[in-house]
Amino acid sequence: MTLIDDGTILERRMEATVSGILNSLLLVFSLMGIGLGAWEVLNAIETSAVMDAILGRSWPMAAGWLGILAGCFLGFRWYRSVTNIATIPDDAPGDVADVWQRPARDMITVVRPVVMTVLERAWQHAAKDGDRWITPAHILASMTHTPEVGSMLVRMGIDPAELRDHLAKLSPGEHHPHAVPVPSLGSRTLLAEAFRRAADANRPRIDLVHLLAAYGNLTDPTRELLYDLKVDDAVLGEAVAWLDIQESLRHRIRRYQSRSSMKPKGNMDRAYTAVATPILNQFSTDLTLLARNGHIPFIVGRDEELESLFRIIETNRRSVLIVGDSGVGKTSILHALAERMVAEDVPSVLQDKRLVSLSAASLVAGSGGAGQLEGRIESVLTEIARSGNIVLAIENFDQLVGASSAGSENLDAAQIIAEAAANRTCIVIGTTTLTAYHRTLERGVIPSAFERLELDEMEPPAAIRVLQSRVGPLEHRYGVYFTFNAIDKAVSFARRYMRDKTLPGSALDLLEEAAVIAGKEGKHALVTGEHIARLVSQRTKVDVTEITSGEQTKLLKLEELMHARVIGQSEAVSAVSDALRRARTELRDEKRPIASFLFLGPTGVGKTELAKTVAEVYFGSEEAMIRLDMSEYQDIASISRLIGEAGSGGTLTDAVRERPYSLVLLDELEKAHPDVLNIFLQVMDDGRLTDGAGRTIDFTSVILIATSNAGTSHIQDRLKDGAALTTIKSELIEDVLQKIYRPEFLNRFDGIIVFTPLNEEEIEKIVALMIGQIAHRLNAKGITLKASPEAIAELARIGFDPLFGARPLRRAVQDHVDNALARFLLEGKIGRRDVAVLEAGGAVRVEKAAPIA
Repeated sequence: MTLIDDGTILERRMEATVSGILNSLLLVFSLMGIGLGAWEVLNAIETSAVMDAILGRSWPMAAGWLGILAGCFLGFRWYRSVTNIATIPDDAPGDVADVWQRPARDMITVVRPVVMTVLERAWQHAAKDGDRWITPAHILASMTHTPEVGSMLVRMGIDPAELRDHLAKLSPGEHHPHAVPVPSLGSRTLLAEAFRRAADANRPRIDLVHLLAAYGNLTDPTRELLYDLKVDDAVLGEAVAWLDIQESLRHRIRRYQSRSSMKPKGNMDRAYTAVATPILNQFSTDLTLLARNGHIPFIVGRDEELESLFRIIETNRRSVLIVGDSGVGKTSILHALAERMVAEDVPSVLQDKRLVSLSAASLVAGSGGAGQLEGRIESVLTEIARSGNIVLAIENFDQLVGASSAGSENLDAAQIIAEAAANRTCIVIGTTTLTAYHRTLERGVIPSAFERLELDEMEPPAAIRVLQSRVGPLEHRYGVYFTFNAIDKAVSFARRYMRDKTLPGSALDLLEEAAVIAGKEGKHALVTGEHIARLVSQRTKVDVTEITSGEQTKLLKLEELMHARVIGQSEAVSAVSDALRRARTELRDEKRPIASFLFLGPTGVGKTELAKTVAEVYFGSEEAMIRLDMSEYQDIASISRLIGEAGSGGTLTDAVRERPYSLVLLDELEKAHPDVLNIFLQVMDDGRLTDGAGRTIDFTSVILIATSNAGTSHIQDRLKDGAALTTIKSELIEDVLQKIYRPEFLNRFDGIIVFTPLNEEEIEKIVALMIGQIAHRLNAKGITLKASPEAIAELARIGFDPLFGARPLRRAVQDHVDNALARFLLEGKIGRRDVAVLEAGGAVRVEKAAPIA
């Protein structure tokens, strides 16, 4: 950077200008001269004097020879400009301290032109402001003027102009009107770090991505300013990765275009030995032709899977069945293979071949006559074998299982194609889901004809990289820009809440839908993390948006809200409220269920009612509750009912798979078989289960509540003795429960909560709640219901049973209130605007409303 000043900036610009003018003149002179020479030769052809014209001394021919010389000189200048570019040497040091030992000239000469422009602009800004030092703030302010960094800032939610205003306030404070700025210690460290990063990445020169990445290791006020603007290491890493991906894609596109130009456009191979495939063409799509014409997006992050695919195919030309859940990227593997085949960047067995995707639906459709489908398949396979340059791809291979035409019930199209693959007459690459594989493909010749290649769900960092490479077309289509936060939220929320598909497909669906919503807000709208959160909240009924002031108040008053339905049981309500607050503020372990509780206590004290209340408060409705009566699972064989058998799901796994954001209530847990409890041990430990179909069911968005009457008599006896709840709980865990549940099972619960028997006052409050529910239903009919304190106390006495708690209350209210009101309604004794008053003795008095004049 010591090589930058007014003189060197002017020198570089003049050199670039003069060089550009000279190259332009050489190009024009070369084209004109060659044109005149060609015109002279064409005229000579008519007079059969071509050689005389070429060897003659006419001025047009002389101009032609001079034009050729000018073109050669222009080519030489271009070659020299390319080969004379200084690059980072292979033995460049990998430590910043070692980089410092290199002369500044070594680092300056290996920067790309855009970086040199940034450094020159930084020098000019410092000189203009009279700053003695060129600081990292000057360099970053200069970088904001580049389209690449400017767009990254927008994706971070930062206005480049506002950032420049902030950076201007970080001036070192030493102003000298005529001083020549020199780089500060921070700037030299920044450039040395960029040099090291470029060397580590095996890049020939320092690019913007390396300079931007260097701010991550900087100890400087500029870095602290970025932290204040919420650009932490993770966000900066996202920006650097995005820039790197875009540069890699540009490099791949240039390389791909160069190498794909030799790929034949039609059915023929380069040796012209292939034959036409008219029947196959009716039911298929040539993926290599689509890739050659740029109709398939470039695929990122599938190199490892492709290498596995190549290894399988190279082993005796074995066919492959790609198995993975929806959204995992099976189609992307085929697209990536087509791209590599076009560029001939594949093993020799796949070179000079076409990847043709056969549509199972099209093949079967319309094959109504007997033997027609058989004929189609045989014709297709014959064409493939004769052509010799076709790799057959079949998506949703399971759709061919059992496919038959009328009159050929025993035909299985999948078996026929599998036999051809087993006989090595063609290479077949099929795709299917894990469920479909276990259900329909694990039999016959298929397992022996195909090698399985299983695709697991992408980890979030890899999924983010894929999305960064795929959002460009979405931005162009909908006129929006995606922020880093939107992509992060799409990945994290899709993984937690959208379990019908897997990453990266599930997150890509979220981004596209959010782009549609944001696009309606105006041109060039930003798709933010809040767009994604609102979308997920609408779909799942689980609030994942930023906590508003109103919701903050609600979260802080959860106990009060729950006590509107659950009478007493303060310890249970407080424990559950704390768990919900942790979940909403994302302070829980995301690899386990949201919360798991064991509710202990006598029947009728509010255990199930509290579970219903939690479902309504957290998931929006009591309907978001999966209730299992564990008395139905008392033998070991009932495990298959819960998780399913081979090829199918179970009661529990299917319910959670369909409603992954729900409350699972296990009633009367003590009655279940001990081996059944081991299933829930895994749920609480790992947050997942594998069902009978081989699918992994996610339980991390579930609240698990188990109720048990175990230890009821111990609880009642110790309460009569005046023991504290904490003492009773310890006694239960250390003695009574150990005889029923394994210690490791009990230890997995977030909380074991003891429910106490209800007292007389609490019973009366429950009666008042029930009366209120009846009053709410009567309000829809325009009728008001009131109950005297004496009537409520009387119902409490009638309905209370020490053994069954509040359970008999509902029948008492039904017998003494609901029945009387039903008779009055049927007899027409009560109508709109009337008031029904429940009095002691079970009498219901009606206060008729005054007639409307």
